[in-house]
This record gives sequence, structure tokens and C-alpha cells, in this order.
Amino acid sequence: MGRLFSKSSFIVFCADDAGSNAIEYCIMACTLGLALLPIFNYLTGTVSTQFSNLSSHIASGK
Repeated sequence: MGRLFSKSSFIVFCADDAGSNAIEYCIMACTLGLALLPIFNYLTGTVSTQFSNLSSHIASGK
């Protein structure tokens, strides 16, 4: 049984850069999303705390 790819077809495959922009944009979007995740978690907690404080102030009449 022969090999599926020859050495020359492997070199051509590695040199082909078609579609590389889409992969790069995907990697950048994923990295940005992962970087923003802790910020969203922090803001969620902060906003929740502020609404709780506002609710308690309204309930107490202050």
C-alpha cells in the first residue's frame, strides 16, 4: 500500500496560505473574548451590588 501523500505534496500543502486570514481573525476574536471574560464577571458583580444597595435604600426610605 502506498503513502497517501508524497513529500512534494506535503511541502505544497504547508506553503499554501489560502484561508489563513480567517484562522487569524478567529484566533484574535477568541483571544479577545477570553481577555474580556474576567472584566464581564467583575462588572456583573459590581452592577448586582449597586442594584442591591439601591433596592435597600429605596426600601428603607433613605
